[in-house]
Amino acid sequence: MYYLKIVAVGLSLLSFAGQQKAGLLRNDLPGANGNQIGLYLSAGDFKAGRLSYAGDCGAGGCTIKLREFFGSSTVDLVCNGQKQVFSKDKVYGYRDCDQSVFRFSGQRAYRVLDTTGFYLYSLNKLVQGAKIARPQTVYYFSTGSNDAVQELTLANLQQAFAGDAKFRYQLEAHFRSDKDLIAYDDIGKTYKIKQIYSQSAGR
Repeated sequence: MYYLKIVAVGLSLLSFAGQQKAGLLRNDLPGANGNQIGLYLSAGDFKAGRLSYAGDCGAGGCTIKLREFFGSSTVDLVCNGQKQVFSKDKVYGYRDCDQSVFRFSGQRAYRVLDTTGFYLYSLNKLVQGAKIARPQTVYYFSTGSNDAVQELTLANLQQAFAGDAKFRYQLEAHFRSDKDLIAYDDIGKTYKIKQIYSQSAGR
């Protein structure tokens, strides 16, 4: 019974992850347009929208396999039946057929949501509840393309931007909890926290 419960939760997470691909994603992310998938070998490649080992999507095209459920340290790129295996710690990230882009950190692939000012990410993961672990979207950030990925919390933002007093004061004024940090402005087509970051110093 315990084994069946683990399998069921795992399948739920995979389904949940697929649903989340339809979520928010800025259209001006580097290389977010087109019909190709591939790997970004460096942060510079990502910012330039430059894919390596790229291929077309669709029948007979390329696929990317992560095997994250099993904690794999490698990513497979399969094109025309030919497989190439890359170590995740040697690759910056990748773009998939949904034109979503991801950054590797550790063994995980974080979906890049926004890169204006600083980076926002999301990750679908199992979060332990009172009785059972359930799939949940957790949000993260980094101050730059190559900086450490941290969970998106008020405490972490205050620490990461300790030298930006105006932004820290605005965080205190506009957000009451960590959950508020991912609020999205449908009219402005941006995250509220990014608007406040830009406005705090007239960026």
